[in-house]
Amino acid sequence: MIPRQEQFTALFEQIRELGLTHLREAYPDREVSAEPVLGSQLGDGSGDFIEVHYRIAARPEGGR
Repeated sequence: MIPRQEQFTALFEQIRELGLTHLREAYPDREVSAEPVLGSQLGDGSGDFIEVHYRIAARPEGGR
């Protein structure tokens, strides 16, 4: 958990990028991308939640 007063947009983007890095390592043969971060800190400023969505492409033919 990140205290509300410590939250800022760039921090959420860093969290998204860290997740993206780990997913790319876990799925080296697939295209992995992240959507923009959504959350109350970015919307109404309450800092109650964030959502990070990732897309992992289907396994290529002959891949694992």
